[in-house]
Amino acid sequence: MCSGVRCSGNGVVSLFALAAAPSSYAEQGNMQAALASLKDAQASLLKVSSDKGGHTQNALRLVQQAIAEVKAGMQYQKQNPKKD
Repeated sequence: MCSGVRCSGNGVVSLFALAAAPSSYAEQGNMQAALASLKDAQASLLKVSSDKGGHTQNALRLVQQAIAEVKAGMQYQKQNPKKD
């Protein structure tokens, strides 16, 4: 099992995304991990067979909003490296 790092389906760690990331993003390990987890959640929600009374679509919307917020936070840090 891979912990804190994005893994492929067969358990092999994929470091390509980390190696290709700009250094300012690479320094944001927790944000990268959060983004990966949110994308996994998004993929799972897209596979759900029924909407569960609208809750699946609401969850998907919130996950997409969270993805946008994480990306915005990473961009902010990239533009303001001395702050926070």
